[in-house]
Amino acid sequence: MEVNIKYINDDDKCLGITGMAIAIVVWDAESLVSGISLDAPSDSSIEFMQEYYFQCSPSVSAKVAWDKVLERFRLSVGLLVSNVLCRRLVGSHSQSTREEVALLREMIGEEGRYLCSLEEDEIDAVFNKTYTYVNRIFSHSGVQEVARRFAGKLTSLRSMTIGDISEELAALRML
Repeated sequence: MEVNIKYINDDDKCLGITGMAIAIVVWDAESLVSGISLDAPSDSSIEFMQEYYFQCSPSVSAKVAWDKVLERFRLSVGLLVSNVLCRRLVGSHSQSTREEVALLREMIGEEGRYLCSLEEDEIDAVFNKTYTYVNRIFSHSGVQEVARRFAGKLTSLRSMTIGDISEELAALRML
């Protein structure tokens, strides 16, 4: 069975971007994003600030550099998992299939090995912790309602700045 996590239509893409916007707020990463766009190509829906693309300076210690790279990797994992789980739990009211979870883990594994030189057990730990956390977030009925409202707003506006995102998702801080 071929597994595919590509968007099936504009509504699906909107929910995926919504999931990532929620992850940005949950991971307190607003300073790394300038906005989102429903009309951008799928791999460019989030416009990151230059700070997201950590560039190591010779004056930065190896530990600080490693921590930054690992922090960005964890955020990337959160964005990817949030994209898929928002689409499944909010959009289709279903859980991801085992095959989807395995595909996500495989994709994350490639990045973890490439970006961070992580071992498989380290990748598994990051993935499992993130997946469990994000699943709990998007299983919450209050978060689902916020996600639906946000997706409706994104559909009508087509793009949002980080200020718009923070304002629209302020209700998450109350849950």
